Amino acid sequence: SKYINQAYYYSSQNINSVWEFNDAGVSVYPNPFTHTINVEIENSSSVMELTVFDIQGRSVYSGRVENQENIDLSELRTGMYIYTLSKDNEVIKGKLIKN
Repeated sequence: SKYINQAYYYSSQNINSVWEFNDAGVSVYPNPFTHTINVEIENSSSVMELTVFDIQGRSVYSGRVENQENIDLSELRTGMYIYTLSKDNEVIKGKLIKN
């Protein structure tokens, strides 16, 4: 297993940009989002744990994700969030912005 730390790509020119994790085969989009985010895992046999944290480090969402899932985060306040996707010893981190 390898540890992936902040391996995301972002284009500030495109408001609907996808933060992709090419090495891990994981995409989280849209970003920024309003109500829901999509999480796509390329390896369909993978089940990952998604945790979303507010900027104070409090967990505001946690759940299991596999294949392609639509996650409802409409109850979160507008602002920046950090998420982790983890499986075994692999951890992927990224930022989300809620409008």
